[in-house]
Amino acid sequence: MIGLVTELPRIVRRYLADRRGAAAAEFALWTAAFIVPTSSAIDLSFYSYEKMELNNAAQAAAQAAWATCAPSSVPAATKCAGLQTALATAAHSTGLGAAAALQPSTEGFYCLTAAGALQLVGTAGSIPTSGAGTAPTPPSGNCAAQGASFAGNTQSPGDYVQITVHYTYTPLFKGLSVLSLVPTVMSRTAWMRLA
Repeated sequence: MIGLVTELPRIVRRYLADRRGAAAAEFALWTAAFIVPTSSAIDLSFYSYEKMELNNAAQAAAQAAWATCAPSSVPAATKCAGLQTALATAAHSTGLGAAAALQPSTEGFYCLTAAGALQLVGTAGSIPTSGAGTAPTPPSGNCAAQGASFAGNTQSPGDYVQITVHYTYTPLFKGLSVLSLVPTVMSRTAWMRLA
């Protein structure tokens, strides 16, 4: 034991003077330092692309509602045959495919307020992903008759559908990327005026 204690300073000096493998150790340290930023950049690129594809899926579904139903089959929730199939087919037509999950949607009559925002007048109807939908209740009269917030708007209320699509993003480098901290369920909503 005493021999080891007396030899320890010499062993430490010899270890510190040895430069073999220093480049490999530096390379390993720098590689570890670049793993998180590189994996985060790659994940962020895929996340942005899939977010854009989800937006395209929602827009495609809204356009499919217009192409399938407008203006002859309004309200679409109850009068448009093939609406649910058209919505699902359009939402799945992007690079996300069936992973872009169509959610129950709504349809309603909206008027433009004096502030320039759409506001529901009447009651909203539903467009489920399967089964029978419920029709929205149209208001009586033009938009100006719906209240003071629509003053000066003499147009008829517009029939709008609101289509929502969800997608669950899975990070490529789970645990190595900062995108592991971001919520993985993305949602996009698109609007389309049918009549």
